[in-house]
Amino acid sequence: MFEIINIGDSFVSVNFKEKKINLFEISKQLEKSNIKEIENIVCSNSSIGIEYDSDRTNFKIINDKINNYLQSLKINSKKKKTKIWTIPICYDKEFALDIEKISQSTDLSKSSIIKIHLNQVYKVNMIGFIPGFVYMKTLNDQLKISRKKNPRLTVPEGSIGIADNMCGIYNIQSPGGWNIIGRTPLSFFSIYNSPPIKIKPEDEIKFKKINKKEFFKILYEK
Repeated sequence: MFEIINIGDSFVSVNFKEKKINLFEISKQLEKSNIKEIENIVCSNSSIGIEYDSDRTNFKIINDKINNYLQSLKINSKKKKTKIWTIPICYDKEFALDIEKISQSTDLSKSSIIKIHLNQVYKVNMIGFIPGFVYMKTLNDQLKISRKKNPRLTVPEGSIGIADNMCGIYNIQSPGGWNIIGRTPLSFFSIYNSPPIKIKPEDEIKFKKINKKEFFKILYEK
């Protein structure tokens, strides 16, 4: 059902053969386990990464502990009730930094791009590569576009980008190479909150179009 692969001297990757298994739920169970040597758990789109204290244990011991714990879990692929987020997005040219490029690449008008983007329900796959970044699948085939060859040094907070078959939300200002299709006035990440972001893998997201005036009204009221 799964295999544990040694990566470096203090990190292992748990890869599951069953694609429908809820990795996020399994990672939460591991966080509750009594394996004290585990220091950090990262849930990705296809595996669970586990960082352990190499001063207290070694790969053979941690491998046995993780293996035994996972074997004891009742792992299934039953779909749990998901939270649906409705997120406002403004496609004004001030915020949709790459919509012209997207239009040229897809041979679609701006209005068609917006309509297609709004009509999709996106499933959150993971949170990473920077704090609070939300990865979502699956982007409509008509909007598929490669990442930018030259990433921006600064992408504004709240920017919503598309790349390949995914859609993403930049919840902090950062460098980035995704094509920016719009921006939300809402902020979902804060180091002062616990957890820092409430959006979780398996949640679903639907976008709601707002105009520029509505954008700034929400921005200044939050």
